[in-house]
Amino acid sequence: MKTQSKLVLSVLVMAAALLSACVSDVMQLSENTFMVSKTSSAGAFASKSSMQAKAIKAGNEFAAKRGKVAVATGTEWERPPQGFPTFTYYFKIVDADSAEAKDAVLRKTPDIVIEDARN
Repeated sequence: MKTQSKLVLSVLVMAAALLSACVSDVMQLSENTFMVSKTSSAGAFASKSSMQAKAIKAGNEFAAKRGKVAVATGTEWERPPQGFPTFTYYFKIVDADSAEAKDAVLRKTPDIVIEDARN
């Protein structure tokens, strides 16, 4: 009986470790720019909207702890043919009453940039 309860406990600890690794810690990229990523082990069945909501929520909570708001500066969505999809949210934190917070617009960044280098 003791072996069975140890096995159940081990499985629960591993499951908790996997679930806690789903959302990365907020990482500082520059003085006022941050990023947070959400990775799903569901593979092809991962929900982009769920991953996006969790990453943005983590960014908003991070900003709120500092008495500020998060303003999106970019996002990335990666769904490799094999492996785990990842949603990354880039943001800066600003005062809630600032112009940046009130007029924030997230523009789509191109996946490919072609430059003319003939000069």
